[in-house]
Amino acid sequence: LPQVGLDWRATSARFEPTAESDQLPVWFNGWVTPDEQYVAVVQSANTTESFIEEQTIDAVPAGPEAPSIPGWEAMESPSNGQRSLVKVERGATTIVTGSVDWSELVTFQESLAPVADDVPGS
Repeated sequence: LPQVGLDWRATSARFEPTAESDQLPVWFNGWVTPDEQYVAVVQSANTTESFIEEQTIDAVPAGPEAPSIPGWEAMESPSNGQRSLVKVERGATTIVTGSVDWSELVTFQESLAPVADDVPGS
């Protein structure tokens, strides 16, 4: 789960398949930052290129100004400039995406924390 400030507004949360997720559910959470920019985290067991293209708006590898984070690919949509960090690992895709600049997107990505495996009642 990401750690966001109290001044961030949650705008959407869903857990359902998308057109390109091959009927696999997609966990999607979106926020608006204090500067009225958009950020989201997306996760799915779908690791296909078509799913990643859908979620990143047909992004391509970003240029040299993009961050280099081991295990993550920096991508940018040519149609609207949306920036994305994409990680495919252990049969799952995680995408951090939004309209914020690279430094804010990286800060958001670094705030992600795994959910504990020992959740009470599980």
